[in-house]
Amino acid sequence: LINGESNPQHHMMVKVSITLLAIVIICQSALAIQVQRHPHKFHPDGAGAINARAGNTINMNGGVLTLGAYFTDVEIGSPAQTFSVLIDTGSSNLVVPAKGCETCGNGPQFDPSSSSSFSAVPFHGDYCSKCNPDEGASECIFGSPYSWANTTHCGFGITYGGGSSGLGGYWAMDKVCWGGLCVDATFGMGELEFPNDSLGNSGILGLASGFNGCNPTCVDLLYDTYVDDLNIPNYFGMCLTPSNGGVIDVGYINTTRYTGELQYAPMEVDRWYNLIVKDVLVGSVSLGLPQFAYATTNDVIGSFIDSGTSTLLMSPSIFSSFQTVYQNNFCSLPGICGNNTLFTGECYPVDQIQPHIVEYPSINFLVEGEQGEFTLSLPASSYLMNISDQYCFGVQSVIGVGLVMGDIFLENYYVVYDRENVRVGFAPLSSCSE
Repeated sequence: LINGESNPQHHMMVKVSITLLAIVIICQSALAIQVQRHPHKFHPDGAGAINARAGNTINMNGGVLTLGAYFTDVEIGSPAQTFSVLIDTGSSNLVVPAKGCETCGNGPQFDPSSSSSFSAVPFHGDYCSKCNPDEGASECIFGSPYSWANTTHCGFGITYGGGSSGLGGYWAMDKVCWGGLCVDATFGMGELEFPNDSLGNSGILGLASGFNGCNPTCVDLLYDTYVDDLNIPNYFGMCLTPSNGGVIDVGYINTTRYTGELQYAPMEVDRWYNLIVKDVLVGSVSLGLPQFAYATTNDVIGSFIDSGTSTLLMSPSIFSSFQTVYQNNFCSLPGICGNNTLFTGECYPVDQIQPHIVEYPSINFLVEGEQGEFTLSLPASSYLMNISDQYCFGVQSVIGVGLVMGDIFLENYYVVYDRENVRVGFAPLSSCSE
């Protein structure tokens, strides 16, 4: 079990910190490896549509791509081939481009012929046939397993952001090392990416639940393999910073990274890291929407935290109420009212926004916690994103979700992803260095 006040040294385990923008340091109590933070991508043309990683096409006059900004190195194969992969708590599988993929961009591609330990997962076999995460269940949750593209390999197809992008290919097994921890693990050989080069990196590492790892075959996830094979506790801590990168604490909680006490929120569903959001406020003014507007319903996946998304995403109905409340109460601030506003994707010069930035309200989320309700806040200094000497709005509208609370939100907290107890812990971030 996890205890927010426990000393990490009390755990008899391997401790791994995966650190952004840090040199490799190996010691007995922790391991820190280099991970990179990529700058938020800006749409320079001032017009057009941006295809977003975490949502459908977003029509904007200028703004920010919603692809997440945080990456980590994984090594696959014997000898190792290195890939910088997007850290994504909104999906579940490790996938890298396979050699010969013509739609996967110009980054590294895994060459199976160069690895002596590589093996493709066969289509005809018990492993490929598992299509439900519940042991003993016979009904497939996302369709029947299939072979990939005229091969005998076990195929997969994973979509991201409600179908705005996707990866297809086949499952394989090889030696995978992350943060100095090495296991024989399942990963995806990506042979098709749509739209072309849409993920903008050399792969993706999903850290969500096993349910989302069924595409349609339910394969073993990398983190679950660490838990099972290396006896790593089934939780991790994460902090992200816009200036110095961040750290993933694998299997332990680093109490030096936050102030106060961790507040835990039960996950609404064990698929993404969903929260039970009861209300959203602009400053102290409620949007006035019913709680189910933020919940998982028949056609909406609810509200969740996602390191694979840069910004804060809202459903169209939530965004409309958000815009109305904001403009009714803060119209005097630059960029809020008029024809071309922050809400329509317009970016404003720094000298127009910066003198007033303390006057812009926080966006506050009232969340159901294990010990009662508590509030998580997104300050204006985070959602007004300073990019290329312009302030752009880090809040956008997208169908199919309640709220997606991405990097600009997560950069304010030390977050514990407690997979074992199906909950998420939050505490104000104090330090996020190795």
